[in-house]
Amino acid sequence: MPVAAGPAHGPPAAPTPQTVPGRHTSDTGRQQRHGTIITMPEVHVRLRWPDGTARRYYSPSLVLTEHVEEGAGYPTPELVSRARTALVEASERVRALHGFPCGRAAASLAAIEQDAARHGEAGVVVVEGFDR
Repeated sequence: MPVAAGPAHGPPAAPTPQTVPGRHTSDTGRQQRHGTIITMPEVHVRLRWPDGTARRYYSPSLVLTEHVEEGAGYPTPELVSRARTALVEASERVRALHGFPCGRAAASLAAIEQDAARHGEAGVVVVEGFDR
């Protein structure tokens, strides 16, 4: 007699962050250990580039708000330097909490660096605001 296929008869599912006992992670930066939820306060920064283009970039931590000020304008190289410092620090905070760096912070830094390269070193980048 054939055995019915399906979840009850197949091999056990590989553990995912949602099925590992005592630990739960999600895209929102939450982690649960032993019943306690630990939250990373993520933020998005809105930047207006010298050509008028506006873009939004992710940070897994509010540390970005300590390195750039809402409403301020920064020469492009300075903005990139400040963003790099902040996003590396934010990624390290994720590593300390979760055991691995934040890939989204690295992607945001790469996007900022690419956008800056398109605009060159001339001009000012304005921090339009933060979305929490």
